[in-house]
Amino acid sequence: MIFNLGNKNFKTKKETTIYIQQLVAKNHFKNIKYNDDDFYVLNDLIKLHPKYKEKIGDGIEHFHIKKHPKYIHYCIWIKQKNKEELVSFSWNECLKKNKTTPIQDFKKALRITIEPQIINFKNSIEDKKCELCSSKENIHVDHIIHFEKLIEDFLKINRENIPILFYKNKLLDLEFKEEDLIIKNNWYNFHLENATLRLLCQTCNLSRPKYKF
Repeated sequence: MIFNLGNKNFKTKKETTIYIQQLVAKNHFKNIKYNDDDFYVLNDLIKLHPKYKEKIGDGIEHFHIKKHPKYIHYCIWIKQKNKEELVSFSWNECLKKNKTTPIQDFKKALRITIEPQIINFKNSIEDKKCELCSSKENIHVDHIIHFEKLIEDFLKINRENIPILFYKNKLLDLEFKEEDLIIKNNWYNFHLENATLRLLCQTCNLSRPKYKF
């Protein structure tokens, strides 16, 4: 897969990835402004993002490299014209051959909606160990009824239109927009009433058969 970014031409995704990683590494906490060589590379890169227009807003004033607030790595941020707050974007998403589908984004928004329930459940258990093997290493919260099955059942009774556009917060998580608060709240309550949670270690969790949604 060939990428043409700025005045750079890359023959493979791997070659492009290495270059962007080096670009990010050399620009920690720096503003990358118009007329900088790296600006043109990033300007072409963001055009490959599935939510390009949403990310650039009224236009790009400059790019900025800083740490991600949720993870340890650095990422690329956009300073939009006429806005003070920086907007982050995933350059990995830009380089994907197959972009995420609306239903995949929908499922991500559903997961982030019920994240407080997941956190509360895990915090409520004092002796955190796997229910199947009693391991205390790499403990995850698992849905006894598959998460995908819950979504399937929810969609059978939900009468709201399924959104296809979502808001990406500062942590790069997808959230429902304000106009979709009804479906967000309906899902939150549905999950609260119907989900049964448990703790599993990573090994037991990954060994579960997948539910085909």
